[in-house]
Amino acid sequence: MRTIWLDNARTVPPQMSMTPPAITCEDLATLEQPTLILKGEHSDLFFASIADTMAQCQPQAELQVIPGVNHDGPVHAVEPFTAAILDFLSEH
Repeated sequence: MRTIWLDNARTVPPQMSMTPPAITCEDLATLEQPTLILKGEHSDLFFASIADTMAQCQPQAELQVIPGVNHDGPVHAVEPFTAAILDFLSEH
C-alpha cells in the first residue's frame, strides 16, 4: 500500500487544484439505473457526507455501510466489500 501511495503522490497536487465538476442533486436524480453507494462505518465526514448526499439524491441508490473500516474498505475489508457488490449485482 505504501508503494501505491508513493507512486501516486505526484498526482495529488494537480487533483487538488482542479475545479470539481458541478454535479447537482437534480443531476443525480436523473439517473434511473440502480446504483450501489458504499461507505465505511468509520469514514471521515468528507467521504461519508458525499455518500449520504448521493444516496439521498438518487432515487435508485442503495447505500450500504461496510463495518469496521473507513474509506479503505476495498483494501482492509475485501470480503465484505466484494460481497456487497456481488449481492447488489445479483439483485439487479
